[in-house]
Amino acid sequence: MKYQPLVSVIIPTHNAASTLRESLESVLNQTYIQVEIIVVDYQSTDNTREIVRSFPSVRFYSEAEKGVYQAMNSGVAQANGEWLYFLGADDLLYNSLVFKNIFEHEIPENTQLLLGKVENIGAEHSLVKTIYENAFNHSLYWRNTLHHQGILYHKSIFDTFEYNINYSILADYELNLRLFLAKTKAFHCKLFFAKSYAGGISKQFTHTLYNEESALKKELLPFIPRLINYFVIKMKRLIKVKS
Repeated sequence: MKYQPLVSVIIPTHNAASTLRESLESVLNQTYIQVEIIVVDYQSTDNTREIVRSFPSVRFYSEAEKGVYQAMNSGVAQANGEWLYFLGADDLLYNSLVFKNIFEHEIPENTQLLLGKVENIGAEHSLVKTIYENAFNHSLYWRNTLHHQGILYHKSIFDTFEYNINYSILADYELNLRLFLAKTKAFHCKLFFAKSYAGGISKQFTHTLYNEESALKKELLPFIPRLINYFVIKMKRLIKVKS
């Protein structure tokens, strides 16, 4: 019998009424039936709640205003799935076969990360790549080479780790870097997982973003990569941040 684990799709929302319906439909249209959908909303003032309620199978939770990463942590706590997938409220699963095709693979034993590709849409900066190929290797020392719309996390990861809400922009990068340093086992499926809206703050190259990158690398990296990054981040500020 084929491996058919339950997948929990966690969607954090905040005033997402204009895009949420399409995102939910991209999950509900999956041919793979072992899927649950959890929406965690942090104080929307539009009709996000009403949209979710129009989909009876979708579970809805309201979260205090602590931001997207606290909503994601709350979604983890509510999830029943063996694998967790975080989808932005303005993002779409790539097609109706995403989860079916993922679990057609022979997944190596003890794998805790399943990786795929993401197509970025609506980029506001010319430096954002259209096709994002996830890489879980030492390149994470230098930049965020993982796109969370291109990752399934085994739920056991969150027995030890969680999103650090002290990072409002790069908590996903901070988590993924910690997972790499902990030698977490990953498997690349070589499939497109999602179409992701690329106009968010993590794609806008602000001083706040680089402040967070500097802080997390200072905390996590070994001395030599940390020292090199001090100068690399200074250069990125000069090249990428708009005055």
